[in-house]
Amino acid sequence: MSLSAAPGKAWRWTRKRVMRTWRRLFPVVTPREAEVQFAGVVAMARRAPPPAVTTVIAFVVPVFDTDPAYLDALVASVRAQRAGAWELILSDDGSQAAPTRAWLDRHAQARDLTILRSAVNRGIAAATNAAIAAARAPWIGLLDHDDALAPFAVDAVLRALAEAPDCLFLYTDEVIADAALKPLELFLKPAFDPVMLSGVNYVNHLAIYRRDRLAAIGGLREGLDGSQDYDLVLRYTRGLTRRECRHLPYPAYLWRRDGRSYSALHMEQATRNARRALAEAHLDGGVAPP
Repeated sequence: MSLSAAPGKAWRWTRKRVMRTWRRLFPVVTPREAEVQFAGVVAMARRAPPPAVTTVIAFVVPVFDTDPAYLDALVASVRAQRAGAWELILSDDGSQAAPTRAWLDRHAQARDLTILRSAVNRGIAAATNAAIAAARAPWIGLLDHDDALAPFAVDAVLRALAEAPDCLFLYTDEVIADAALKPLELFLKPAFDPVMLSGVNYVNHLAIYRRDRLAAIGGLREGLDGSQDYDLVLRYTRGLTRRECRHLPYPAYLWRRDGRSYSALHMEQATRNARRALAEAHLDGGVAPP
């Protein structure tokens, strides 16, 4: 799918661009087949989910020296979702960049944002845990500060949760995009498989967790920078059944690949931490939630 976003403006779909991107991603599909597939995705997204009478999902975002244009795009993508169903919590981790600090100052009084500020840099895990602690919603969605939600993402998640009342963990497909959020390819994922997860973190984004279960396992662990999300999903899903871990086949997330993420800049450390997380997750007597 092709999505365009201008900082501070509402998102929009452009059908011509969508179809061009769809055919580029799936070159063996005929134009007619692409039309049918695309129509099915749009129909699924537009089916009305159960009314959100209370806030269902808290999107938590650790922030550090983030490009203000990236923050604009992220916030706009969340604001374009179903009103009343979400809360957005930005947890600043001691940003030093003047443009980032100015952006946070300008939005400090925004009614639909919760902005937490730290005087020191504590790391991604600590910043994320602070945001989780401030959340009120029963579900937590982890967003990176340079990414964005796709249109109808919250609707798709609400519908999936309503159809699976025993679900404790939900993850979606995602769009891999360039620095301007122009789609490059789709990341279509399999059903939950703990064996496959032990070889690669295919869950990635968007992952939705129960807030109470996150609290039970102590949230994200510090000291695993670059692979803290992998460590979390390994610990969180330990002991869960496949029925309790659901894959939502909807590209709900735009993953901006601009080469500036922590794991991209510190690949060796991130890989080392991923190996540590995996080893500790499979130790006898490892931490498992009740």
